[in-house]
Amino acid sequence: MALDNLDEPDKVKEILESVEMMLRSAELHMGTGRLKTGEAAADLDPPTLDWVHSMFTEEHATAACANLHSELEDVSPAFSPQKRTAKRMSLHASLKSILADDKVVGALDRAGHFDFDALAYHGLPAVQGSPVSILGMHLCTRGPNGDLLNHMHEMDRFERPKVFSAALECFLGKVDEKYNPEALYHGCAHAADGMSTTSWFISSEFIKSGKMRTNYLENFMCLVAAGIHDVGHMGRNNLFYTSTMHELAVRYNDKSCLENMHLATSFGFMKDDEACNWFALLKGGAKQYTRNGLVSMVLATDPSKHAKHQKAFAEIVHEVKENPDGEPLSPTKAATPAEKQKILDDKLLMLGTLLHAADVSNPTKAQDMMLGWTSRLLKEFWAQGDEEARLGFPMSPLCDRATGSTSVPKGQLGFVMFVISPFYKIIAEVIDETKEAMDSLAKNVEYWKEKDAAGATFEQIFGEPSVVAVK
Repeated sequence: MALDNLDEPDKVKEILESVEMMLRSAELHMGTGRLKTGEAAADLDPPTLDWVHSMFTEEHATAACANLHSELEDVSPAFSPQKRTAKRMSLHASLKSILADDKVVGALDRAGHFDFDALAYHGLPAVQGSPVSILGMHLCTRGPNGDLLNHMHEMDRFERPKVFSAALECFLGKVDEKYNPEALYHGCAHAADGMSTTSWFISSEFIKSGKMRTNYLENFMCLVAAGIHDVGHMGRNNLFYTSTMHELAVRYNDKSCLENMHLATSFGFMKDDEACNWFALLKGGAKQYTRNGLVSMVLATDPSKHAKHQKAFAEIVHEVKENPDGEPLSPTKAATPAEKQKILDDKLLMLGTLLHAADVSNPTKAQDMMLGWTSRLLKEFWAQGDEEARLGFPMSPLCDRATGSTSVPKGQLGFVMFVISPFYKIIAEVIDETKEAMDSLAKNVEYWKEKDAAGATFEQIFGEPSVVAVK
């Protein structure tokens, strides 16, 4: 690199930008390496590192987006043309009565905000049996992103709004039914949390009006993807299914077994029941794009793809930051088919990454919420370990109840250090609102450090035993 003419401001700026680019590239390379090798992890216990290895890289496992049809213009919600005037989507009487409950109304007032308490919402008597459908219809019609269904109708994405709304409500009801109450963590409360946090991400200024701005159809896709992303989950991870040669592993050839099952289950609802088939009501290119988007986003929640997606998202962030004042990226303005395809691929990768970020957001929430989710997740891990022991299989990382109950803080710190903090730091480079999550994460890190120093056990942290009574 030439260092002459350093007295020229433009030249100095050019050199500094080149240095920054090299440093960012090196940081990305080193970060991915740390995930794979556990470098600089002397303070972390081996079980935690083994779990991060097995879950958040593809080391233990050996979607392309179709072109958006010409009639699907990539129009920002702020500038979408008004083609027609439509009435607000109607809701069934049963759902209307639930939405009139004061406690439900109070909870839904925070839906789509970072501080939404999904566990408290899920525990409301009026919500029982319908958390996904209640929240889903609320976010699609009254959430922070506006009345998405009405706007989609105005954009001519579907006809017969009452029929579409009824089909969507029926579909979300099926999703509620299929979430397994025996999945201690991956149940419908987690789905509700994912929907609200995803709504929070896509209502950010960067998504609403930045270079990667989304349209109403894409916002709708994000909420549906969040609602279905764990449907049918049985409280066991992909490693369990591949290690035991489970039916899911055989069916999906060890590739994103759960995520493929969630998608197949969701589209199966609509194929089997016309009353729930909102997908069939979409018009033209909206149908294929929605299918591609949902598949891409739900597959992005496979934690083994984390390192790859984080690196790809970081590259998109870098490209956006290089030209922050440029026009929003739009497939309709692309000069070549290849450019158009890249814009669409980047858009779906970004949305999938944000869904994944919402999926693993528990450590970034307020301490009481974070502890509620942590307790559920640990119990689900240990239930898997108990089953693996009964079947005579080696226990998956962090699934040993006996050792795990005495090392909870170390496990949480390892997860934050190697997965959450680096991931959210990249997102925060373009989504300013993520600072709220980063601040909360920092407080939780200090909490876990204090508990680790005190040698706190599961019982001491949560005030309940870690053992399971034998029936």
